[in-house]
Amino acid sequence: MTTLSMIASAFYAVVVLSCVWAAGTAVNKRQQVWHKNTWIALAMLFIALLFLRGMGIEDWLRSSARDMLRSDGAYGGRRTFQSVTVAAILLTVGAAGFWWFYRVSKGLTGRRNIVTMAALAAGATMMSLVVLRMISLHAIDRILYGPLKLNWVGDLGSSLMVLLAGLYYVKIVRERP
Repeated sequence: MTTLSMIASAFYAVVVLSCVWAAGTAVNKRQQVWHKNTWIALAMLFIALLFLRGMGIEDWLRSSARDMLRSDGAYGGRRTFQSVTVAAILLTVGAAGFWWFYRVSKGLTGRRNIVTMAALAAGATMMSLVVLRMISLHAIDRILYGPLKLNWVGDLGSSLMVLLAGLYYVKIVRERP
């Protein structure tokens, strides 16, 4: 496990604590059930990410998939499969994200609801990033791991967004009479 992976795992643990605190606040202050469910789901996502990163499972799965393709003699043709898979994922996530944003933004009011939805969007972004890393298409890898390190920007940005949203949620709910 690299130093960066250990730091990322520790950061994920802090995000989990923020989500658990927000979920507990939602329960204690009798907020809408979907708030509690969202914060619990986000905590579970970051627990899974903590294990994926901390135990090297993500790298192991990626290596295993490459080894399987090599043993089947399909490694040379993987780019076609990967291209179709990435295109399908991006199209599906993009369409679902657009539909979700359109539907939710029409009736969304109140800081508690907005911050919870923002955290949920950041969690979805994080899940999409993990899926793209798992597929490991050369063109995507160049973007994610290239000079701008968009992998780290997306990973840290999404994680930080969920962390700060959880803390802000606790603050605004507790301030409420």
